[in-house]
Amino acid sequence: MAPDLVAAMLDVPIEDVEVDVDFHLPGGLDDEIAAARDATFKAVKAQRLAAEQQRSVVRQLKQVGLKNRDIAAVLKVSNQRVSQLAAKSTARNPANTGKLVTSAAAKGRSVKAKFRTGVKRRG
Repeated sequence: MAPDLVAAMLDVPIEDVEVDVDFHLPGGLDDEIAAARDATFKAVKAQRLAAEQQRSVVRQLKQVGLKNRDIAAVLKVSNQRVSQLAAKSTARNPANTGKLVTSAAAKGRSVKAKFRTGVKRRG
């Protein structure tokens, strides 16, 4: 919406409009939000690493001849989870890293937003 408004007011193509929104939250919440995002990022990274390690172990246990039922008992997961890990280990797409999307809403507090708009100049 903001790019549309700026483009209409300045009579420029919307492709030439760039809008950056910078929120300044009260009471030091900016630092808490940054810490929460960092912790979430680290948790997602650790979970991906753990899943890759499980896939590797499943591959190795299958190579030595264990059945899914036995692998499930060793890893303390279900047979279905072993099947998922085995399937993902053979059909793994390294380009699919996924994206972490986070959002925050301030409830009952005033939020100051600073908008910076600009028109990209070509040439």
